Amino acid sequence: MAADNALLANFGPKVPVKFTTIGDVRSEIRTDVTHTGINNTMIEVYIYIVANVRVVIPFATDTATVENNIMLSDIFVQGEIPDFYGGNSENSPRPAEIVESE
Repeated sequence: MAADNALLANFGPKVPVKFTTIGDVRSEIRTDVTHTGINNTMIEVYIYIVANVRVVIPFATDTATVENNIMLSDIFVQGEIPDFYGGNSENSPRPAEIVESE
């Protein structure tokens, strides 16, 4: 390790080394709302985690940051289909067509 060469890493005497980790974690709840079709919504709830970890060993220190989204839940909310759909100020709304399967 002193030569910073991976080929020589397993040669030489074994020297015990003690190290300490120092870190902090921040988290927040995030939601993602996707509207699909008429009166349908997909809601996803995530926990966003950022962890900062510092490893302290004699004569060296290294810091790493890890970010991750973990899905907690998702739900598909299906609303009622309206009797009338469309239309604007120029056209009056028209009734929705109902197609029956055979």
